[in-house]
Amino acid sequence: MLSGIRGWIQIYCRNNQEIIDTLIQAYRIAEAVYVPVMVCYDGFILSHTMMPVDIPDAALVKEFLPPYRPHTFLSQDDPRTINPVLFPNRRENAAGILCDGYMEMRYKLQSALEGAKTTIVNTNNLYAETFGRDHGGMLWEYMTGGCGNRDGPAWAPSPMKRRWLQICSAQKASRPVSSGFVSTGRSLRRTCGRPFKKPKVIHLFEKAISYGYEGALCSDLKAAFYGSDVKAPIYRYIVGLGGRDVQPAELTEAVKSKMNATPDVKSQDPIAWLNCRTE
Repeated sequence: MLSGIRGWIQIYCRNNQEIIDTLIQAYRIAEAVYVPVMVCYDGFILSHTMMPVDIPDAALVKEFLPPYRPHTFLSQDDPRTINPVLFPNRRENAAGILCDGYMEMRYKLQSALEGAKTTIVNTNNLYAETFGRDHGGMLWEYMTGGCGNRDGPAWAPSPMKRRWLQICSAQKASRPVSSGFVSTGRSLRRTCGRPFKKPKVIHLFEKAISYGYEGALCSDLKAAFYGSDVKAPIYRYIVGLGGRDVQPAELTEAVKSKMNATPDVKSQDPIAWLNCRTE
């Protein structure tokens, strides 16, 4: 999750239906907060495979998206430079208009990102009312009613949802792992996580790593929980780098291997690399 560093909103999709639905929502979100929106999805699994999708009705899409009102108009009669160099301090432009400096622009971007949370949730809710598909707003949960148990919830980026849902469905009968699933579908750095149901343990699966430290989502999740009453230790797993496949059985065994451990909030559990020759 690098939206806070890059200054762009990133929305992560779980399947091809969510991709097309999110592309429509992204226009409304970006134009409302005036910040670029990236629609992200898994390389190869979603980008190079096919699945049936429902194409939204064009008339409803036009009604859902308000008319675009550009902030800047380009005209031969009024030439201007787009994205000029920002100076440290405020200064007048050629027309005598006092323009923001670098700090003022960064402040506005930060304020826009903070306000985008409400816009993202409201846009998702309106889309669900209009088209009948709800993709979870800022956070998508599945079978997390038992998050207070010993196993704790599994937390993973959206592309891994399909694997964990297989486990959640199987556990209804055999209960191999009593964990629900939480997916960070709509994300803003440091705000994508929210305390929920006071879990005792959190299992975090990531398909990326900040070299020399840990997965970026793990750092963001810790920051989101900082100052709250959620003190659960986080078990960290790195999986699927470069598109390497990860099977439900591997995820299940990874969680089961921690079930008998005695978690210590103060200790840092080592990162587990699944389906990787680490010797």
